[in-house]
Amino acid sequence: MKKLLVIVVLMFATVTATAQKRFEEAAKATVAEMAGVIKLSPEQSDKIYELQLKSNKKISEIREQYKGDKEKIKEEVLLVNKEGYAATKEIIGASDLKTWSEYKKEQRNKK
Repeated sequence: MKKLLVIVVLMFATVTATAQKRFEEAAKATVAEMAGVIKLSPEQSDKIYELQLKSNKKISEIREQYKGDKEKIKEEVLLVNKEGYAATKEIIGASDLKTWSEYKKEQRNKK
């Protein structure tokens, strides 16, 4: 029984570590992409990274919590995105946010 418990704990720790790494890589990628479009100070880069990391975790939790309820997931993710938009505006300013938003819109239209 102890061995089974240890195995379950190790599996959970591995899954959690993998998810954390995935969130970190996604946040780093966003910061790198953003830095290629607008000029970010090191402080802004750090703040955007933390914001993206937090948002990615929240969205993952929402998807897990409302598994199967696509409408609720969409509604909750939209709220997280709105919060992120407002926080990003505070970090980089309205002008750079407009530039970033236009870039992202172009990227979506290319798909």
